[in-house]
Amino acid sequence: MKTSRVFLVTFLPTAAGVGALVLNGRPEAALIAGVAGLILHYLLTGKPQHDGELADASYFFGFLLTLIFLAAGLVSLGASIASGPTVVIGFLKDLGAGLVLTIVGLLMRQVRTLSAVERTARCSSTF
Repeated sequence: MKTSRVFLVTFLPTAAGVGALVLNGRPEAALIAGVAGLILHYLLTGKPQHDGELADASYFFGFLLTLIFLAAGLVSLGASIASGPTVVIGFLKDLGAGLVLTIVGLLMRQVRTLSAVERTARCSSTF
């Protein structure tokens, strides 16, 4: 399967799940769903071809999930702003959990990048 299709097949349901869970006030579950989607994408694209592009895709996957987390959190915040400071605290939890998805995406990007460097070094040393 083409890497663009793998990205969409893993990202779209993950994004929908993350957004729905955040809107329903379950940021911890949304975080777990987002990390699961990132890991699934990582495993499905684990071939060494095009490591640079796939590394960037891992980062963007996490970053896009962070944006969905923030957008859903802002919608929740806007819908219940009259509730007081508890809603703001909830949004800050959403923000923190969403940023974790960017961190996981960056971590996966770095692992892919370093793996590609190691493979290149091993291939170069055999000649």
